[in-house]
Amino acid sequence: MKPLIYAQHLTKTYGSNPSVVYAVNDITLGLYEGDFTVILGRSGSGKSTLLHILAGLLPPDKGSVQLDDFSIYSLSDHARTLLRRRSIGFIFQFFNLLPTENVIENIVLPLHLDRRKEDSAYIDTLLKELGIEDKRYAWIHELSGGQQQRTAIARALALRPRIIFADEPTGNLDKESAQEVISLLQKSCLLHHQTIVMVTHDESAAALADRVIRLEDGHILSDVRNSNARQ
Repeated sequence: MKPLIYAQHLTKTYGSNPSVVYAVNDITLGLYEGDFTVILGRSGSGKSTLLHILAGLLPPDKGSVQLDDFSIYSLSDHARTLLRRRSIGFIFQFFNLLPTENVIENIVLPLHLDRRKEDSAYIDTLLKELGIEDKRYAWIHELSGGQQQRTAIARALALRPRIIFADEPTGNLDKESAQEVISLLQKSCLLHHQTIVMVTHDESAAALADRVIRLEDGHILSDVRNSNARQ
């Protein structure tokens, strides 16, 4: 099966000789449609750098990233911005929600920025699935951390992107809320055939992922599919 995203020989360094640091060191991998992929690693392993390169946010020093038939880093900055806006969703550790907008306004904002029409029925479904149906008109400061992250997930899913990248989405949550968020991401893959790639240091995420990639010192240490994830 052809991967949705295929990256070849990615390398990213910081500093200069003799103290150069390889954040990502000659990584090649494919990401497949409908998978919930978790990239695990300790702090400094290169996992967030790899995610940002794959998502079109950080050009590698060497290597290429292909999304469908587009070589992401061969595009102009403007074209790459449009590609990210229309094909890639993002979920961040600190939610990145606008405090001056309520829940529903935060969710539909990216659609409005891209001059796309809202699918009200689909958004209603997302609110219900994510357990924030009763928070539709709540202000962001009225939400718990878990509810804010659920809102951020709804915002990403509302765009119906080809792939969602989640960068430590549970890092700012308590253990119970973190487990709920991971379960919700897995559920999104199952219900909407959504492709999600999540970077985390949380080992418990591995049990729910279709695929677990472990990074160490910028290298892929292991790459394993989990046959029990959807049972």
